[in-house]
Amino acid sequence: MKTAGHVGLCLGFALVLAPLAAIVTAVAQAPAADFGALTTRLEAAALDGDVSALKEARLACLRLLAAPVPADRKIILRYTVAYAGWRLGFMPGLSEKEQGDLLDDAKTQLEAVIAADGRHVEALGLLSAVYGAKIGHNPDLGMTLGPLSGQLLGRALSVDPQNPRVLVMQAQSQFHTPPEFGGSIRDAEATLRRAVQRFEQEPATKPWPNWGRFDAHAWLGQALANRNDKAGARAQYELALKIAPNSAWVKYTLLPAVR
Repeated sequence: MKTAGHVGLCLGFALVLAPLAAIVTAVAQAPAADFGALTTRLEAAALDGDVSALKEARLACLRLLAAPVPADRKIILRYTVAYAGWRLGFMPGLSEKEQGDLLDDAKTQLEAVIAADGRHVEALGLLSAVYGAKIGHNPDLGMTLGPLSGQLLGRALSVDPQNPRVLVMQAQSQFHTPPEFGGSIRDAEATLRRAVQRFEQEPATKPWPNWGRFDAHAWLGQALANRNDKAGARAQYELALKIAPNSAWVKYTLLPAVR
């Protein structure tokens, strides 16, 4: 039989635990909010070509990765570090060695993600792109890394053939691969149009990873420019600039070529 004292004690515990539960919830939610802000900052730096800001965002992810975090958190952090390294691997202002080291680290991070989850479509696709970037730096690697890149891309497409980021990476591969090895800019254009359609269906508020809309328009513009559709290319570049207004690549390299 509960006495008034028991009831009072229970009510006291309830009053103590209620704010404690709120604090625990707030603490649990704060890292997700912080990570969302971090990836937003990272993506903006990547599209603006801001090397310093992108390096800082990558370093922040590495710091989070060094702390005790759950396995699923570790996976997304590794992926994000790799993504930043992949973007930096193309940026001017970095030495060839630093670009190569960043791509090597991206490879290591993504291999760890895939070891933990062999069907991680985003990691499979991005590792394929990292291999493509390494080939871009050293074409002699094409004979060895080219088939590996193709296999990874095939695995990603088998997991989710409609993933828009994977479609962008497939299109980039089609764009850069010589025709004698299966490449085709016309095929890349068709793939990019599919990617644009998929991005239109993907919520703008989708949690990270949610990059790629800019890339789809920028690369579709290049595919159109390749067949001398300058008006179509300009339209795609303008759409890319709506996403990343500070993109020097689009403003000073791509757009002037089709005016």
